[in-house]
Amino acid sequence: FGTADPAYYGIANEPLPGMPNQPYWSLWSGSPFNEDNPEPGIYAISVSSLWEIPRPVGQKYVYHWFRAREPDDRVGYSILIYDVRE
Repeated sequence: FGTADPAYYGIANEPLPGMPNQPYWSLWSGSPFNEDNPEPGIYAISVSSLWEIPRPVGQKYVYHWFRAREPDDRVGYSILIYDVRE
């Protein structure tokens, strides 16, 4: 799992919840986006985060909105790109 800060490469970003013991894991306590209706923007989500992050039984996955859609693009084999429009 990568931990590089996109800002280092000149990429403006807002972090999303990540994997356990990695940067941004703490964002799970208060997801920084509307899980049922994400704001417009470009979202880059790792396949691992999209499908494998544990949550208590009965709760929706944080990325359920994205899981129900095909990605618009991908970076390599592990980063899915979603272009969310209004």
